[in-house]
Amino acid sequence: MHKSQGFGATPLRSTTYEYFQEIAGDKASSDPFSGIDVSWRRMAGGERIEKLLTRAREAFDPENPSRIVSALVKTHKELSTLAPNPWIDVKRKELEDLISDCLGLWMEAISEESYVSPGQQLRVSAGVVCRSSYAILLRKVQWNMSGRATIAGSTVPSSLKEGVWNRVDTSLAIPVDFPYSQPYWLASENNGGTYTVADTFLIGQPENESPLSAVFRFEVDGMEFQRSVPVRYRWTDRIRGESYRPLVVGPPVTIEAESPTCVFGDGSGKRIRLVVRSQSAARKGQIVSEASGGWKIEPVAIEYDLAGKGAEQQIECTVTPPEGASTSLLDVRLAGGIAEPALAVVTVSHDHIPTQTYFSKTRVRLVRIETARTAASIGYVMGSGDRVPEYLRQLGYHVTLLSDDDLKGDLGTYDAIVTGIRAYNARPGLRALQPQLLSYVHDGGTLIVQYNVGWEIASMANLGPFPFRVSNVRVAEENAPVTFAGTDHPVLSGPNRLDASDFAGWIQERGLYFADAPDSSYEMPLWMADSGEKPSGGSLLFARYGRGVYIYTGLAFFRQLPAGVPGAFRLFVNLLAAGRNAAK
Repeated sequence: MHKSQGFGATPLRSTTYEYFQEIAGDKASSDPFSGIDVSWRRMAGGERIEKLLTRAREAFDPENPSRIVSALVKTHKELSTLAPNPWIDVKRKELEDLISDCLGLWMEAISEESYVSPGQQLRVSAGVVCRSSYAILLRKVQWNMSGRATIAGSTVPSSLKEGVWNRVDTSLAIPVDFPYSQPYWLASENNGGTYTVADTFLIGQPENESPLSAVFRFEVDGMEFQRSVPVRYRWTDRIRGESYRPLVVGPPVTIEAESPTCVFGDGSGKRIRLVVRSQSAARKGQIVSEASGGWKIEPVAIEYDLAGKGAEQQIECTVTPPEGASTSLLDVRLAGGIAEPALAVVTVSHDHIPTQTYFSKTRVRLVRIETARTAASIGYVMGSGDRVPEYLRQLGYHVTLLSDDDLKGDLGTYDAIVTGIRAYNARPGLRALQPQLLSYVHDGGTLIVQYNVGWEIASMANLGPFPFRVSNVRVAEENAPVTFAGTDHPVLSGPNRLDASDFAGWIQERGLYFADAPDSSYEMPLWMADSGEKPSGGSLLFARYGRGVYIYTGLAFFRQLPAGVPGAFRLFVNLLAAGRNAAK
């Protein structure tokens, strides 16, 4: 399921081996668990439980699993006679799951909507069917709101008939102070890539408990047990058929910024667009935008008026930077009817995982960069997808996205051509067009090749004008020290003279898929490594070829530019101007 990284593989059908090496402790004689008692006999009185379960297992009939329910119920009652033990609580829950499965119980809880806001009414229904003829009583259906409240539903006991659907409908009021469905690890601001979790018992859970669940209380052979299922939203997809997604509790009004970062190459103001959307009903209010450090916002407050659920309104404000290099945050908050920080809703939806929803503060990173630009017209060859062209445009470059057909034409009109991340992996046709790109370099152009995955292009001999390999080397520490091979190198000296401060504030990593074993024609102006590892110069290769310049870089510009890292912008500007600067 590692699909987001494109690591699909072809398995072998023959025998394969995994190896277990003992490095401490007593050696196992036959298997890793030899000598360890994992049976019920390790608990006082556990022999009785083991005998009951052995008989049930021997009597199990896959054509009629309910035949062993009475034996399982007897085992469940016997568990209460044992001394308290945390493992018994775990096994009791597992035994109840097994009894439910053998009875053929199937339960669901469905909401009328997928998204609800605090204070809103929500219609929900709970249903259960027993797919066996065993006598079982549904005593009660209740509704649980993340452990905060239990609300009674059906209170009339009813015997479940085989194959008959039993349904309970109700309308629930979501409390006005009910928390939003924010993943627990995102509830507090992260600190340098780590997350603060107030409730440590949550750590390790893959996702939050459902905000609302239905609790079914059953009785079978005098034993009472309960089963809980999360409330979900269900719909019919015309292709996939029955589809589900988790119920989400979120703000009634969300605000999304058109771009998370706005870059200013000079002192001119820029218009920033925000989209206000109602997630519940008709809403009126006011939006207030603020920024510190001398940044000016016009207007500060803007009214919104949304006609109903799903209605949206686009608003704009003009932001003017202060003199000189500066960074700030444009924070947006709601005033009027709702007074709280504005949030944007983010939905992650893929076929291979349940739909995930989280909320992020509505804010725009404002970056005023002191940089000198010499190149003007940029050709960009998009790869697997990145936002670098958007931020180059914000800085004032004219950027053209180039198709394979465009690369067959006259490339001399571009001051520089940049290939996006994994371009040679994602666009096989680009590999055949590499001679045209290298010819463009030879005739005086500047070509910047961002990282590619090496094993996918291992057979490509002309990624650069001179030989090198794309390796798996990366620098994962975003604050790893960077050493300059020489401060007068063209990519370090102009038009922006760089120093160590330009590598401060980088996010997530320095770079990945660095170059390795480069030909002596390449220069390596930057050296870096993770702690305890050997420094590598493969983050950036520079070569003069004919009258032009070729650059391969594994530096993570695709992360740094959208994050508004000033030093990354200054370095990228230098790469774009490398041909002109090297000719001086």
